[in-house]
Amino acid sequence: MRHPAPRVPKTNAMRLLDARGIPCRVTEYDPRQSFHDAVEVAALVGAPVETVFKTIVVLHDDRAGSPLLVLVPAHRKVDLRRLATALGAKRLRMATQREAE
Repeated sequence: MRHPAPRVPKTNAMRLLDARGIPCRVTEYDPRQSFHDAVEVAALVGAPVETVFKTIVVLHDDRAGSPLLVLVPAHRKVDLRRLATALGAKRLRMATQREAE
């Protein structure tokens, strides 16, 4: 008897892609494996590093604006000064883990 593959719960990002007809492939890894950054995640799932993205929460330093979610390729870093200039903001800062959650 064949057992169906376990279903991966859909995230909001997956629903958005589905709604727009954009195909995606979900890759899971063993949650017992530890990793420290998106570059290690790419190696963990066997994906090219340029196809894995990290999500960074950025806040306006003066707390005037809404939080920003910034998607960055795993092997790149966010230049907060350049991002602030592009957005017309005075200064931006990375959210702490607590603020991001």
